[in-house]
Amino acid sequence: MAHNPSKILAIETSSRAGSIGLAQGDELLGVERFERSPRHVAELLPAINRETQKLGWKANDLDEVYVSAGPGSFTGLRIGITVAKTLAQACGVRIVAVPSIEVIAANAPPTAVNVGVVLDAKRKQVFAGRFVRENGRLINTLEACLIDPRQFVNESPRPLLLIGEGIKYHQEALTAEGVNIGDESLAWPRAEMMHRIGQAMADKGEFADPSTLAPIYLRRPEAEELWIKRHGT
Repeated sequence: MAHNPSKILAIETSSRAGSIGLAQGDELLGVERFERSPRHVAELLPAINRETQKLGWKANDLDEVYVSAGPGSFTGLRIGITVAKTLAQACGVRIVAVPSIEVIAANAPPTAVNVGVVLDAKRKQVFAGRFVRENGRLINTLEACLIDPRQFVNESPRPLLLIGEGIKYHQEALTAEGVNIGDESLAWPRAEMMHRIGQAMADKGEFADPSTLAPIYLRRPEAEELWIKRHGT
């Protein structure tokens, strides 16, 4: 008996521009974006509802959820992962937690050999990751980390393509010989890439445990750091 391809929901809420996608196996069936909106909590569930209704799907029909795991927006990551965990607990879907840096890196053109992804971390720092293209595939050579932008550039091979929404906040520190700044259209993570990377991870059995799944923050939320500073614990 032929096995029906998995029904998949891809959730991308790690940045200022969010999106969701629905797919069956490797076929992407629908995408909805909430461009540059900080209101992911208000946008996400209605978007999922609209897209599933178009296909005649219900929550129980889903087999897998691919969700952006971070680093990125504290609020956006919490919202996306909470929805994924709720679906896992209520409907038994399996979760793939996809590093947000990898989703953005996948936007790089195939001619780019060395790719750096830069997100704004404030306080003159960035969240960054680095990749090299080998046999047509991007290989992660530096896991997402919190770093000084000049240090990141100085330690990166050339030629280097930089992409990510953090560039406009740190462009002076990131400008150097042999460094090319990618177009802003490459800066944003998209549900389409989330689906592609998530499916590759699912094919390798890389599913997350809903009970322990948590966002990749790399730094405490600013409100939490302020509380600790005030209370000394």
